[in-house]
Amino acid sequence: MSLRRKITLLPVVILSIFTFIVIAMVALSFRELGIESAKDKSKLTAEFVRDSLTAHMVNGIMDKRGYFLEKITNSQNVKDLWLVRSKSVEEQFGKSTILNEGAKDGIDLDVLKSGVAFNILDESSQSVTLRVTIPYIASSEGLPNCLECHNAKDGEVLGAISMVFDVSDVRESGLHTIVKIILISIALLLVALLISNILMKPYMILYEGLIGSIHAIKEGDYSKKVKTKLKDEAGEVAVWLNSLNEMLKDTVDDIDKKISILLNYSEKVYNKNPLIRTKEIIWELADIYKFKKTIEVLDEREKMYESLYFLVKNRFDLEEFALVEIDSKNNTKELLFPKESEFWLYIDIESKRLDDAKVLFVDEDENRALLVCNNEQKFIDIKYHVSQNFTLLLSILVKDHIVLQKIKDHIPLIFNYLDALKPVAQNNIYTEMLKESSLRDSLTGLYNRKFLDEYIESVTSISLRSKTVYGILMVDIDYFKAVNDTYGHDVGDVVINSLAKSLKECTRESDLSIRFGGEEFVVLLYNPDVEVINDIAEKIRIHFSKKKFSAGRDEISKTISIGIALFPQDASTIWKGIKFADIALYKAKESGRDRVVRFKKQMIGDAMV
Repeated sequence: MSLRRKITLLPVVILSIFTFIVIAMVALSFRELGIESAKDKSKLTAEFVRDSLTAHMVNGIMDKRGYFLEKITNSQNVKDLWLVRSKSVEEQFGKSTILNEGAKDGIDLDVLKSGVAFNILDESSQSVTLRVTIPYIASSEGLPNCLECHNAKDGEVLGAISMVFDVSDVRESGLHTIVKIILISIALLLVALLISNILMKPYMILYEGLIGSIHAIKEGDYSKKVKTKLKDEAGEVAVWLNSLNEMLKDTVDDIDKKISILLNYSEKVYNKNPLIRTKEIIWELADIYKFKKTIEVLDEREKMYESLYFLVKNRFDLEEFALVEIDSKNNTKELLFPKESEFWLYIDIESKRLDDAKVLFVDEDENRALLVCNNEQKFIDIKYHVSQNFTLLLSILVKDHIVLQKIKDHIPLIFNYLDALKPVAQNNIYTEMLKESSLRDSLTGLYNRKFLDEYIESVTSISLRSKTVYGILMVDIDYFKAVNDTYGHDVGDVVINSLAKSLKECTRESDLSIRFGGEEFVVLLYNPDVEVINDIAEKIRIHFSKKKFSAGRDEISKTISIGIALFPQDASTIWKGIKFADIALYKAKESGRDRVVRFKKQMIGDAMV
């Protein structure tokens, strides 16, 4: 029930109760007044009858009393009247011969016996009667002196008079009065309600305005003002609330503007109430900051991407998606997570129907979220440029419209986490690039001696456990010093770089070519067939020997010598294997150069000699 109804009904109920009480009291008062009036009338009638009978007795006309009693009986409101003699009177004067004298019921007898007056009210739907029986008590004092005529004592009951009065007019009069009171009360009630409504209307308007404004605040609308004409304390409440609303609106608008600088977001994701939405967004900013601080301490790019993968998976409740790194410089793509190579979702972005792609989101750096199709499946591909050469691809399978809408709503937030990742990822990329450059030879692009030092420490124990075989080739250019001395270092660099290319072209991707120093190279053949190691070395030697180099006006060719050793067949460590391959290389140089020599244990003694 509304407050307006409560305030309207409350006076009605109170006044109605009050009116009912008044009417009830008036009705009871009228009833009691009527009854008491009838009683008083009965007393007067009893005294009148007594005095009249005494006069009849004194004048010797007692035999005429019947006419007198009949007249009284026929008087107004008296329905019946009769006299009752006590035994002492009957003994003195005999029994009455008048028809309407004598005890009619036990009440008469009780009154004669007790000397106490009796009255009873008899009400029905047709009439209301009052039965009154009053005793006559003998008394020698006053007039008349009963003892002058009666052989009795003071206080003795001489008789009684019983009367039945019709008091229906009292009830009718009371009903008429009650009706008048009811009508007057209703009129007063209506006037009171009218006055109450006139006085309360401004306050009710204020109350409804307050409720509406508070409800609007709850829904996030701070622009609804409370209107009132009141100038008292209630009016001041409206002014205060309007001022508070205006302050909240200005504050929330300012916060929204500032947050929009820090965070992309879709209002569909957050609460409609700007104040609650601001709280949720601040919590989101805190989560983004926490994520950034977490990945900042990770020294490996893979761990950083792993954190991103599980954050996206858990934060946005995604199940079927893949995280891919695209290297535009080398034109390669690497599935980062999940690691399963047969993961069905890893599809090259070029194989998707990009012509039909729908752009869902584009930020200022041209990072995009696209809705693309492939084989009647829909994907949301989020492409984010981490650096000049590296792009992250988050490819999400869209199962139905609900999932599509959910992901679309969260795309801006996903970009916020990617923005937090970007500087950390760039730092890791640049750090890896610096580390990579420090581990590579600037001339050939091959790994250098420093890399070999780090690599061998980690790979030796692993190889022993996994029983992995490495074929170790020590490669050296024959008479290389003469090239530098005769034609200059520029030609020498061309020769060295050409040998590096031969090593790459004649080995597999799993094999490792390293510039050991100067014109010396080490090649680690990963788990090769032992029988073909010599063939690989010969292939390298022949491939290089066929190359021609321009040296001014001359055209020259060079040869190489190669020493071979095996790990772990020849040596317990790779370093020892390199040393043994170097011994075999020395034997190749001794035996005429431009050849491949396999290490044998007896060479150790020869080298020591």
